[in-house]
Amino acid sequence: KTKAEMNELDRLFAHSERMAKLKDKQANQAANGETEGKQGRGSRKREQKKKNVVRHLTAEDFKTKLEPLLLGYQNELREAKSNRVRNILKTRQCGATWYFSAEGFEDAVLTGDNQIFLSASRAQANIFRGYIIQFAKEWFDIELTGNPIVLDNGAELHFLSNNSTTAQGYSGH
Repeated sequence: KTKAEMNELDRLFAHSERMAKLKDKQANQAANGETEGKQGRGSRKREQKKKNVVRHLTAEDFKTKLEPLLLGYQNELREAKSNRVRNILKTRQCGATWYFSAEGFEDAVLTGDNQIFLSASRAQANIFRGYIIQFAKEWFDIELTGNPIVLDNGAELHFLSNNSTTAQGYSGH
């Protein structure tokens, strides 16, 4: 294996571990939330924490977190971002999903534009969602919630399967 391939494998294994921990954490929070709701009912209102707050993030924040992680071809994708159309011939498992998750998250945060992640199946579309949740947590200590993820700047991140009955009606990049 090349150094780049080993780096990608390390990232994939780390992502898998993080997703398992996130799943366990969410299950624990759900269990605790039900308990707290029964005990504290009527006695006091719980303070609502604002969700998906990203307005404070800047282009420089993304540059310092993302660019050191990019491989050569991912840098080329980033440089070609300003092109209206990017035709990409790629192999499987080369890190494109990871890169486009980061790019879409960055665009949603910085522009407030909706982002649509369209994949062959719902499970594959949720890989994008998992990466974006991971980036927000690891890079900026922000816990993103919801599906679609609605950011406080108004941007919506939709994760859809390539199905004519479920992928219609959304607008975004």
